[in-house]
Amino acid sequence: MLHVTDFAAAAIRHVIERNKAPYGTGLRISQGTAERPLKVELAGAPQLGDTVITVADGVRVFLDAAAVGLLDGQILDVSIGVRGRVEFFTADARQAIEPGR
Repeated sequence: MLHVTDFAAAAIRHVIERNKAPYGTGLRISQGTAERPLKVELAGAPQLGDTVITVADGVRVFLDAAAVGLLDGQILDVSIGVRGRVEFFTADARQAIEPGR
C-alpha cells in the first residue's frame, strides 16, 4: 500500500483548492510513458478499477492497477520546487529501523 505523508496530503489539498476543483477531486496516479513511468494529475473521481486511498482531512489519491504495483510499500511525499511548484516524489517505506536510532 502507498503511504501518503501529511505534508503531501496538505499539498494535494492546496493544489485542489488553487484549481477550484469540485468536491471529491483527488490526485490520480496512473501508468505513464517510458520516460515517465507514472502520470500524476487531478481527477474529479476515480476511474473504474482504481484503488482509492483516503488520507488526512479527506484528501483522496486514486491509483490505477499499474500504479498500485509500482507504489506498493512506497511513501508519497512532496517538495516545493522553483517558483513554488509542487513536486511529488516517492521513497521506499520498507527500511529497517534499528533500536535506539
